[in-house]
Amino acid sequence: MRFCSSNAVSSVSRGIPLCITLAKAVLAVFLFTLRGPATASVAVAEITKAVAAMGSIAKDNFAKGCKMLMQYEEEQVADIDADEDCLDQFADRSDRFLIGLSKVIETETEDRQVDMLMQTVPNFERIGDYATNLVELGQRLNAEDSTFSDMARKELE
Repeated sequence: MRFCSSNAVSSVSRGIPLCITLAKAVLAVFLFTLRGPATASVAVAEITKAVAAMGSIAKDNFAKGCKMLMQYEEEQVADIDADEDCLDQFADRSDRFLIGLSKVIETETEDRQVDMLMQTVPNFERIGDYATNLVELGQRLNAEDSTFSDMARKELE
C-alpha cells in the first residue's frame, strides 16, 4: 500500500492513504446490508471525505508542477509522481465503489451526492495528470536551459 507524499490530506486523514479512507466507506456499505440505511449515509460521508482529500492532493500536485516550470527540482519529481500514482489508483477504486454505492443508497440527496462525486473524481484525476504534464515541460525547459520571459514569469506567479 503506497502512501501519498502530499501533506494536503485533511488533519482527520493526515498520513492515512486514500485507499484506507475508501476502505472505511466500503465497510459502511457492507454494514448497510446488515444494519440499514444509516450505514449507507456513513459510506457517502466517508467517500466524500476521501474525494475531498483527493482534490487537495491534486491541487497541491498542480501547484508543485507549476513551480517546476519556474525552478526545476529533480527531487520534487518523485513526490509528484507518487502522488499521481495515488490519485490514479484512488480514481480507479473509487469509481467501482461509487457505482456499487449508488445501488444501495435510498435518499435522493445521497443519490445526487454520489452522482456529483462520480463526476468529480475524474476531474481531480485530470488535474493530477496536468501536474505530470507540467513536470515534463519543466524537465524539457531545464534540459534545454530555457526560461520564460519576464512577462510570462509574472503571469505564472
